Amino acid sequence: MPAKFSKSFKEFQKGTKTTVMRHDYMKGKTKEFLLDYINDPSAKPKIRRKCLVELGQRGVQLNWKAKQTDTELDLA
Repeated sequence: MPAKFSKSFKEFQKGTKTTVMRHDYMKGKTKEFLLDYINDPSAKPKIRRKCLVELGQRGVQLNWKAKQTDTELDLA
């Protein structure tokens, strides 16, 4: 079963009295969206990990860089 990004929701169709379930899967997100979510400091750890797994399945190579501290920025 594919990984979900967020909960499913009902969407009402205009002109009819029917509803359609919409599912928000990781496979439907763009690479740029997933990378932005990973770098977001308020990202939830569980969803962040799902994004990393999805990028790994797509064959995206990530180059991690160490965070610079405030003292390193002052010395530069």
